[in-house]
Amino acid sequence: NNKTSMNNRVGFASRCETRKCPHFLQGIDSEFFADPKDVQWWRRNIGVDTSKWKVFTFKDDNIDRFYHREWGISHSAHIVEPFGYSIFQALDYGKIPILNRDWCKDIEYPFRSYSKEEFEKQVKTIKGVSYQERNDILENLRNELNNRYNNPKILANQYLSIYNRED
Repeated sequence: NNKTSMNNRVGFASRCETRKCPHFLQGIDSEFFADPKDVQWWRRNIGVDTSKWKVFTFKDDNIDRFYHREWGISHSAHIVEPFGYSIFQALDYGKIPILNRDWCKDIEYPFRSYSKEEFEKQVKTIKGVSYQERNDILENLRNELNNRYNNPKILANQYLSIYNRED
């Protein structure tokens, strides 16, 4: 539960699958924690300009080091995100996530996007948010997610409803 930073670089800590939308970061000063071969694929096959991306090879033992680097906005606008492990990590380390508009959509959260244009707009908006506001927004989202996903009784009931439903 780190405090946020005022750094406006965007971090991407995920596989470079199509549903993770790495192309949203074209032209944006970003740090990637992914397989460099996947980044090359986007450049070579799709024509994505990756010149503003600094790529760090993903290794489990470097997760903490990457998240402690100076970047403050997390690209978390993944399409069809069933759980959101990288979103939870970003929150833990104090990174302000830009979420997909369909992920936990019943939670009120100001920074959401579904397209590259919306994503770029959200990056600009976050750059204008004060340190205190960033921390307040981060804390509110953490609380909402903790209430939803960090309660064993609620989780047990959700799993039971899945396993016991009749299709």
